[in-house]
Amino acid sequence: MITVAKTSGLLAMCKDADMHQRNRRVKTDKLSEEIDPDGIHILKLKFIHNGHEFRTMWMVKMKNTLRPQDIMVDVGFDVFSNNIEFIDEKTSDE
Repeated sequence: MITVAKTSGLLAMCKDADMHQRNRRVKTDKLSEEIDPDGIHILKLKFIHNGHEFRTMWMVKMKNTLRPQDIMVDVGFDVFSNNIEFIDEKTSDE
């Protein structure tokens, strides 16, 4: 299973990081301007940090490019769980 987030979900996680002044965060306003609004963003790394949040790394689909940009975001457990989806990595061709 691959963990992904839609743009709205990833921005919600970034806002959570901003609101709680978490260690790893991005400028949500700037990201909102540059992120592909229809993009699907892939979770690259996740681990528990400080006992009350996940430290995450995402491959983010930006506007006008196929090359993803990596960002790191610390996000609360509930906010993370409410903004992700799972995709089965198996294709219908198998």
